[in-house]
Amino acid sequence: MTGRIYGFLILLLACVKVISASSSPIVEGSLSVGSRDYDLESSSKEIILNPQESITISFELSLVPEQVVISANSNGLQSIFYPIKKSTNSYELLLPLSKIPAIFKKNDDKIEFELICGDFNTKLNSITKLFSVTPSPELQKITEYKKSLRFGKLPEIYHIFKDHQIFVNPIISLLFIALIIVLFLGLVGAWTKIENLQFTSLSLVDFGFLLTLVLFEVIFVRYFIKDSIFLTISRVFITAPFAIVFGSRVLRKVRSRRLSKDVKKE
Repeated sequence: MTGRIYGFLILLLACVKVISASSSPIVEGSLSVGSRDYDLESSSKEIILNPQESITISFELSLVPEQVVISANSNGLQSIFYPIKKSTNSYELLLPLSKIPAIFKKNDDKIEFELICGDFNTKLNSITKLFSVTPSPELQKITEYKKSLRFGKLPEIYHIFKDHQIFVNPIISLLFIALIIVLFLGLVGAWTKIENLQFTSLSLVDFGFLLTLVLFEVIFVRYFIKDSIFLTISRVFITAPFAIVFGSRVLRKVRSRRLSKDVKKE
């Protein structure tokens, strides 16, 4: 991280104070675009960059600055590349087509390459124009470019949150209803079999107890179908006192009947 900051300061000094273009630091240089070779100092003619071609830049400097980079500029945008130091004053940059930004290759604007030398010794600072290439129509056509998402205001996001499911699955409700009905019918059948329930001689207490049982069945069936838990609880609180009163009297009658049967058996 410190080395990058150090290099950035050197490049900043190079951009602030640059020697004249006539005193180029390049002693000798060569340029290769695909299979075509050019002289780096006399490559002012138009160079077309085709698909599957790479760019190779080799050069020697008269003096060795602290930092050497090559910049590619197109339509107000810039990309920086770092050449490899081959010897004391010899550098080389192998630039595959994939390393060139897609936005450069997608447009028909020229891509201008510059050599930037930076050093704390201002005499070694320089920006030298090297050459420019133009993407061919074929290269522009096959290049896929998606505009980067910039920091800023984005379209408002609309989302509708689904409400929680209020009622249980209908299948579960039907199973509970069927279970309740079967248990109720089983209870009535058991009472009838042991002669604790005689429909021909139902008293008001027996009828009231059976009615409260039916009301409980209806309350829970309605709860499983559509009623809320709070409405169900309120209805249970209203029905429960009647069920307790009638139920206790019915149970006392059942007990007395059993006792009377036991006495008769004896």
